Amino acid sequence: MPKKKPTKEVSSLKVGKPDSSGNMVIDLLAFGNEYAIYEIDTPDLNKKLRVLIDGYSNESEKELIQRFNTVKQGYIRAKGLLYRSPNFGMMKNRVAHTLASALSSEVAPTEDLFDKLIGEIEQEATQSVINRLLYISPSLLATILAAILAFYCVPSKDLHFQLAIALFGACLGGFLSILINLNKLHFEEYKWGLYFALGAERVFLALVAGSIALVLIEANILLPDLLPLDVWRTLTIAIVAGFSEQMVPSALTKIANRSDS
Repeated sequence: MPKKKPTKEVSSLKVGKPDSSGNMVIDLLAFGNEYAIYEIDTPDLNKKLRVLIDGYSNESEKELIQRFNTVKQGYIRAKGLLYRSPNFGMMKNRVAHTLASALSSEVAPTEDLFDKLIGEIEQEATQSVINRLLYISPSLLATILAAILAFYCVPSKDLHFQLAIALFGACLGGFLSILINLNKLHFEEYKWGLYFALGAERVFLALVAGSIALVLIEANILLPDLLPLDVWRTLTIAIVAGFSEQMVPSALTKIANRSDS
């Protein structure tokens, strides 16, 4: 017996072409002979996933619609939570394939089919927020401690005050760098301890960069025109060094040129 081919409407769905409603199709996530689940080009995440049901006959189409209606509420909930998922690409496929199994399975679907997936999306989103907080917590804690050390523990006329100010500036620069680049990182790939360690490593690099920059300038090796250093110059140098330790020389050169003008 020859295999059935997809219906004409299902077959017409092509990536890079509009669907019957004029929406541009950007991905075919799951499909069968009588249905398709696809993604359209729209900024609204709640409207990205679309479902097409086109039965061979009125009876088969009615059965598919009935199956869809059974899990519709769970599907809508899962689709509405996609914006909370840090891994939208993976989760949209899981939502699509869960719905596809409901439409094509020999066993009638149940209303709680999406409950497990919804729980996983919510758990993943919560863990991502926790991992973000763990990642920034070392730099936040170091910045607070450095500020207390600089402004409350070390006398302003003490020789160590300048070093305390440099440590505070380096922590502040590193903290700012972490916040700016936060959205470029993924926080669902590893365990929480690793993100805390990565955040601590970034703070350590900022402190080392700020300290080295200060020592080189005080030793008259780097940018001697900045000498003598006052509190504000020291703080600026440390912030720049902590913000981007790989760009310390060029950034400090710009500061020196500006101070000469």
